[in-house]
Amino acid sequence: MKTIVINNFSDYIECVSKFTVVPNHTRLFRGQPGKYSLLPAVARGLSNKDTTKVEMSRLKELMRRGERLLNFKPKDTWDWLVYAQHFGLKTRLLDWTLNPLTALWFASKDNPVVDGYVYFFLANKEFNLDKSLFRSPFSINNTKIVIPIHNNSRIAAQNGIFTVHMFTPKAKRFVPLEDNNNHKAKLTEIVIPYSIKKEIVSELNVFGINYETMFPDFEGLCKQINQGR
Repeated sequence: MKTIVINNFSDYIECVSKFTVVPNHTRLFRGQPGKYSLLPAVARGLSNKDTTKVEMSRLKELMRRGERLLNFKPKDTWDWLVYAQHFGLKTRLLDWTLNPLTALWFASKDNPVVDGYVYFFLANKEFNLDKSLFRSPFSINNTKIVIPIHNNSRIAAQNGIFTVHMFTPKAKRFVPLEDNNNHKAKLTEIVIPYSIKKEIVSELNVFGINYETMFPDFEGLCKQINQGR
């Protein structure tokens, strides 16, 4: 995995502009306020533990109790998992975006004394999820790319897309994307020094990337007002 350190907003724009579109590939970006493995929430700190049964149980309980709170009708378990991911349920989905500015905002908005990170993933479309082959999130046989329906405003605003991960019996762990033999060569790490995070957030606000646009609901509006903008 190649690592690039930027010094300012212009550096970032120049850097991501070089990530050209490749036939049969999708450009994915992920912003993190600190450095940790590219693992979904359900596996963080527990990568050597098979949490599949726990995750299935939580999702089943959510489906039992949560339908009354939805403003759409999920077509399958995948729809439930995607929706739950955006509202805090720990799942095997890892958030990415198609918008490099969105990723930069997520990497810069928190942890002002810790470097942020944006990961660029040139994902081969052969790994796109085919729901006709994998009807359940718990039946996949390797890391897949999930292109979701826009079943909530946050996914749409953030240009959300996901990778879905699995506990690998052979390795006896959830394998981080940066260690995955099928994908690690397609990753680039961009370091956002903590000293420029505040400046980056300010510049992104000029381009309309802020709490209000990334979280287009009452919570996002309140957080943006708190920012004094």
